[in-house]
Amino acid sequence: MKILVTYDMFRKGFTELESKYEVTFPEGRDFTYEEVFEMIPEYDVLCSMFDFPVNKELIDHASKLRLIANYAVGYNNIDVAYALEKGLTVANTPDPVTAPTANIALGLMLDTARRITECDRKLRTLGKDMKVGVLENLGMPVRPWALSVWDVSARPWQNGRMLWAWM
Repeated sequence: MKILVTYDMFRKGFTELESKYEVTFPEGRDFTYEEVFEMIPEYDVLCSMFDFPVNKELIDHASKLRLIANYAVGYNNIDVAYALEKGLTVANTPDPVTAPTANIALGLMLDTARRITECDRKLRTLGKDMKVGVLENLGMPVRPWALSVWDVSARPWQNGRMLWAWM
């Protein structure tokens, strides 16, 4: 089996595949569409990146292709309907961004509730003229119950546990 990887990125995750299959990577840059188009007839698997178009033309040119593995949360760069019609399997990688996205949401929630960025900007803009007082720049407390509003990840309450650890 031959695997064509369109992007020049980490190789650690491909170690096991390289020990069993022939894997082709670009060196120092991503492959262009034209380069992939020229090479694809020889490959069984295409590992594409979210910004690489896998269209009808490329799929038709890939006579041996059986799998399109997209390194991305979505697959809007792939003509999925056509790939499925041609009997190809299409896969993506949605899970790797779940926890980081939830972490950013948690950080933004804390920032907004406690007015961290707002007060930082006021201080940098106004300097010594910033109004300071007991009730001037108060934020709101963050309570664990607030998590139920936004924590709808595939692993419910994972971020709730993180917040509890911080409190």
